[in-house]
Amino acid sequence: MKDEAGKLWIIDFAASNYLPRIIDLAVTACNLCLDTKSKEKTVRNIRMILDEYQKYARLTDYEMEVFPLLYDLANAMGILQISYLSNLGETTDEDMFCEQKGLEFSDGDFWRAVLSS
Repeated sequence: MKDEAGKLWIIDFAASNYLPRIIDLAVTACNLCLDTKSKEKTVRNIRMILDEYQKYARLTDYEMEVFPLLYDLANAMGILQISYLSNLGETTDEDMFCEQKGLEFSDGDFWRAVLSS
């Protein structure tokens, strides 16, 4: 889009919405932070995303409380999407493995490590 001053703007309409910001962080963590070979690296990656975000916009206690649930939901949505695509013959074994691994890692110890500061 071009504004009145002639400046060009690129808008990603797939990501423009009025959802709570914590949902975007959970989806980002699900999609970008998972290291399927290391639970510890996954913890560090998610912690880094949360720490960096909080430098610019502090998350509320409630947002931090619901973050693990939203992370699990993002993984579950990925599994549902991949299951659907699998029925169409449009996936690989690796696709399903990544989403399942994200849920396997998600336990009390995992979240205590992620959320401790």
